[in-house]
Amino acid sequence: MGFEGNWDDFPVECMLIVENINLNAAKAVYKAATQYAGDVAKCTSTPVDTGQYRGSIRADPPADFNIPVSYVGSPMPQTRRLEFGFTDIDSLGRTYNQAPRPHWRPTFDLGKAIYLDIMAQVLQEKA
Repeated sequence: MGFEGNWDDFPVECMLIVENINLNAAKAVYKAATQYAGDVAKCTSTPVDTGQYRGSIRADPPADFNIPVSYVGSPMPQTRRLEFGFTDIDSLGRTYNQAPRPHWRPTFDLGKAIYLDIMAQVLQEKA
């Protein structure tokens, strides 16, 4: 694969590609993050007693579209305990020996190629 255009236009073409990537980067990250959040929510190992936790899993759009960062998670207090487990006494004095129920990391590991493909597709779109 090589550049087949006019070499005098090469710097301009490169700048257009960079500009396009910069304009689409936040969109690419958010689209992949939204897919990841949906995958975690649907994961068979995601706990679902009432459905409230599963329904709270979401991806937040980038706060600043110049910085392509999207936070994926749940505001529910049990999120960390469910993923990593908890063996200790909580702030109310209750003793727990809760085994981990990983659902965030396994989902990411299984879908990593899909999330990369989503971002690559969006980065190739014209801004």
